[in-house]
Amino acid sequence: MALDEHMTIKNISFDAVITDSNGKKLEAECRISEPPSSGLPADISIEIPLMGEEITSFENPCILHSINSSYDIEVQDLWYRSMPAGRTRRKHERGTFKIEHAGQLSIRSHHCKSNLPRLRFNLSPIRFFQEHLNAIVVNYSNLPSMELELFKLNTTELGDIRFIKHWYIHHIEKKDITAEIHASFAVEVNCAGTMKTCITEISNQIRDILIPLSILTRQAITLHGWEWCKSDGTETTWIYPLNPNLAPDMAIEPILDLCIEKEFQSQAQNMVEKFLASNAEIKEAVTLLSAALSPHLEKTTSANFFALFSVLEQVVSIEKLTKEDKKKLHETDYALISALLKLKLDIQGENRTHAEILTARIDGLISKVKNPSPPSFMVRLKKFQNTYPHFNRYTSDLWPISGNEKKPGLKQIRDLLAHQLRKGHNAQAIAVAHWHLARLAERLAFILLDTEVPKGIEINSPTLAREGWYNRMYWLSVQEKAQTNPTS
Repeated sequence: MALDEHMTIKNISFDAVITDSNGKKLEAECRISEPPSSGLPADISIEIPLMGEEITSFENPCILHSINSSYDIEVQDLWYRSMPAGRTRRKHERGTFKIEHAGQLSIRSHHCKSNLPRLRFNLSPIRFFQEHLNAIVVNYSNLPSMELELFKLNTTELGDIRFIKHWYIHHIEKKDITAEIHASFAVEVNCAGTMKTCITEISNQIRDILIPLSILTRQAITLHGWEWCKSDGTETTWIYPLNPNLAPDMAIEPILDLCIEKEFQSQAQNMVEKFLASNAEIKEAVTLLSAALSPHLEKTTSANFFALFSVLEQVVSIEKLTKEDKKKLHETDYALISALLKLKLDIQGENRTHAEILTARIDGLISKVKNPSPPSFMVRLKKFQNTYPHFNRYTSDLWPISGNEKKPGLKQIRDLLAHQLRKGHNAQAIAVAHWHLARLAERLAFILLDTEVPKGIEINSPTLAREGWYNRMYWLSVQEKAQTNPTS
C-alpha cells in the first residue's frame, strides 16, 4: 500500500465481504486506489477465491465492506457484470469479480485527525477555474498550505463558502522525474461550529449552488465527492468513483468566456443569491437551462439544438394563461363550429362525390375545436414576452425565434429536427442557429433571475463582436440558404 502526504490511498489491499440484495454474502480480496485528483476515476479490483462452495444466484446491487483493515472501506450500489463460475481443485486460485458500476466509495480513517473540522466538496475540473481566478500557480513551493482560494461566496444556509484549488505532491521514482503534482478544485464549507453536520443536506445545497455557476462557466460543474476531516478521523467519499468526471465544453471553438474575470465574483454572488431565493418554477427553469447549456455528455449539434429548444418551450410555459387569456383563444370557436356544421349540411345536400369522407373529416375538425389541444408554443411565448418585456430586446440581435419557409426561425428548424427531415436543411444552418439559441438561453437565465446580463453576452458586446457567427449579415445569409422544404 502507498500513502501520499494528504492520506490519499493508493493500491491498498484488504479482505472484504460482498453482500447481495438478498443478503447473501461472498468473501473477496479487494484492491483500491482513490482518484489522484477530482475528475479522475478510482481504481477498484475485486477477486474471489474459487476453492469453496459454488456461487449461484448472486443478485445485483451489492455492497462491499472491508474486514480487519486499518481503514473502514465501503462500496455502495455495486453492480457486477460477471463473476467466475464453477469450482477448482487448486487451493489458492482466484477469479475476477468484474464490476459494471459503483455508486459510491467511502473511506473512513482514524489516522488523520483535525482539531479544526474541515469539509471539502471535490468538483469536476473546470476550464474557467483552471485558466482564470489566479488558478495558474507556477511555483507551488511558495504555497506550503497546498491550497489557493479562487473566490468566495456567501449563502444564507452555509455562510461563507470558499472555492479553492488544492493539490498534493506524489513522490515517484522515474527518470528525470521525482514528483508529480495532483491538483483538484473544491468548495470548502465552514463546519467548525458543529460536529453534527448532515452531509446529504449540505451536498444538496452545494449542488444547487453549482447550477447557476455552470451557466457562468459554460461547463457542467459537478460534485465528485467530499472529504470531512474531524477530531476523530477523516471520512472521504467519492460519487460514481469508476467514472471520469470531465464535462465537455458547451461553447464552440474558439472558446470565449461568458463574463470577464473581474466581474465573475459579483456575477456569481448575485446569480447564486437570486437562484437560491427563487420559487420552485424559476429554479426548475434555470436548472433545465443549465443542463442543456452545460451538458455532461458530448452530443451532436442537432441534439444540442433540439435539447435547448425543448427547454425553451418548457421555460416559456412557466407563465400560465389566465381564464381571460384562454377565453380570447376560444372566443371564435362557436362561429367556427357553426360554419363547419353549415358546410357539412351543404355537402350532404349536394350529394357530392366522397361526401361521406368529407363530412367525417368535418366532424373531426369540430371535435378538435370542442376539445382543443394545449396552447401552442407561440401563444405561450407571447404570454412570456408580455411578462418579461425586456426579453424581446435580448432577441433583437439574434436569429429570430419564428420565421417562415424562406427565412426559417429557430422554431421552424426545431420542427424539422423533430420530424427528422434532415434533407431539408444544411448542417451549417443548424450550427449557426444553435449558436444563437445558446446565447439566447444564456441571456434567458439571467432574465429569469432578474440579474444583470454579463458583458460577454450583452447586445453588441466586444466579446460577441469577435464571433463571426454573430455578424448579422453573415447569419442572415445562412438563414436564407437554410432550405426548409424536405423535398427540395
